[in-house]
Amino acid sequence: DSYTGSPGQPKPVSGTSAAAPIWAGVVALINQARASNGRKSLDGPKETLPGLYALPASAFRDITDPTYPAGGRWDW
Repeated sequence: DSYTGSPGQPKPVSGTSAAAPIWAGVVALINQARASNGRKSLDGPKETLPGLYALPASAFRDITDPTYPAGGRWDW
């Protein structure tokens, strides 16, 4: 996704500003596919989150940005 800082100049965005809506879209697509196959939507607290939390730490990486004072292991 991008944000136009000035006319015709896209500015990339990252972090939770990009990740949260992307994840929402992915889960919506999964639930749409499940519905078309006669299955119920995923239950976030009982199905989606436990699956994510069961992944090994190597499946994740810290997002750092020199513009902000965030470093590794800083979750915001």
